[in-house]
Amino acid sequence: DKSGKGLRALKLSKEEIKETLALVQVLGHLPDPSEPGQLRRYRSVLGTQQMELQLRVEAAWAASEEDETDRLAQCRRVEAVRDALASLPPLRAPGGDAPIVTGQWLMEVGGAKPGPLLGRMKEYVHYVQVDRDLAGLDEVAEVFREEMQSVPSESDADRYKAHLEALPKLQWPPK
Repeated sequence: DKSGKGLRALKLSKEEIKETLALVQVLGHLPDPSEPGQLRRYRSVLGTQQMELQLRVEAAWAASEEDETDRLAQCRRVEAVRDALASLPPLRAPGGDAPIVTGQWLMEVGGAKPGPLLGRMKEYVHYVQVDRDLAGLDEVAEVFREEMQSVPSESDADRYKAHLEALPKLQWPPK
């Protein structure tokens, strides 16, 4: 794309291009500091280094705002996110933000069928794990069973597929 071409013209390495494009993708997309699930997802997806870099860039961007009212509001928002993240405890799961559930578990215990939608289901369960700060397999299994009650039957393949594809993924910014 155009951004990548411009960065290559600057003679940046592939890794520097990748990191720059990742930062550009998240600029302007800060989590709501009053929503712990958003904060956990943000921290999990970005990781400490990219998160800190984005917060520094957002703070500089906010400080350069010409309108004083907007500048103060944007600076307060960045600080509120930074403070909320600083007070957010680590994830309770022993592996941090690593998925607790495997595709094998989803098939054996959850009754899921092998196929492309199994991966989509696994992504959603991981999203819920981080969003709700679930600590172990028992908590994940309980939520999984509750959530599966609203999933259309696999015999209605189109509705089943549409439902699973509409579920949120662990990504930032959220789509």
